[in-house]
Amino acid sequence: MEEINIPSHVDFFKALLRGLPEGAHSSYMTSLFFIVSGLDVLNELDCLNKQEIIDWIYKQQIIPKIEPNYASAGFRANPATSSIEGSYWDYGNLASTYSALGMLLILGDDFSRIDKVNLIGGIKLLQQEAGNFTSHKDGLEADMRFIFCVCAICYILDYWGEINQEKIVDFILKSQSYDKSIGLYPGIEGHGGLTYCALSSLFLLNKIDALPEKEFLIEWLLMRQGIGFHGRIGKAPDSCYGYWIGLSLQILGGISFIDINDNIQFYQETQFFKGGFSKYPCIEPDLVHSYLGLCSIAIMGHPQLSPIYGPLGITVRSALRVIKNPLSQYTTINS
Repeated sequence: MEEINIPSHVDFFKALLRGLPEGAHSSYMTSLFFIVSGLDVLNELDCLNKQEIIDWIYKQQIIPKIEPNYASAGFRANPATSSIEGSYWDYGNLASTYSALGMLLILGDDFSRIDKVNLIGGIKLLQQEAGNFTSHKDGLEADMRFIFCVCAICYILDYWGEINQEKIVDFILKSQSYDKSIGLYPGIEGHGGLTYCALSSLFLLNKIDALPEKEFLIEWLLMRQGIGFHGRIGKAPDSCYGYWIGLSLQILGGISFIDINDNIQFYQETQFFKGGFSKYPCIEPDLVHSYLGLCSIAIMGHPQLSPIYGPLGITVRSALRVIKNPLSQYTTINS
């Protein structure tokens, strides 16, 4: 693994602290999560002003002041809507709330400023009859991605309120395809990233044993590896899928079957000489694929990277503060 240039990736993530690339500001909270968590994976958190970031995160927390805005609770994606605080249009979303809580956990915050009851109460209002969730109060999409966000949020806070967990499990099981992979929602083709979201959610709900024929799902996941991993049958390898597929196999106990050499070779091909990873070889790196690629290499047991706790998508070191149902495979492929 010597050809993975760790110092260049440290420089890449540190440089992003000075300014996000154009197009990232609409999802500022999630982009900042990738940077902070990436530096945690690189064992470089000491370069951060942790309290400054914690205080900024809390400034994005929305605490509804009037009942019609109850579903607005959570964390906003960026500071832009804070100028209209309390209005109908100032609301949190599930991806930003997961990202905010993940960063607070990584940075060592005690969650004392979290309005837990309002937050989970608002999320409950986003739950649909089938058990899935919209991303925010006016959201039209309601699929497996947001189920993962909800389960991670509730697990981190150790509080589920009145969220219907049984319906979540039922929705996930109904979304399993004939080949045992899992899709956005029932009747849709299975996908590596969504399979990860479903498996993590079941694990955090302590319901992973409800999933039938896990050995066939492990086989499907392993069939996604060529040189790198792809997310669906017939697709090209993509650096993000070493994360989605790798952590899915970690949760199911099949991580040792991954071909480490082929996976690392793909990341050598997508690694940029100044740091970061690209989606495919021979194109420029981006923040999302750089973070997910880095985590995939950590799963392979790179000695300079911190191990990843799959169900929450952060380092084991940070997750240990909240882990309630241990995952024996959560360190690395070599453990």
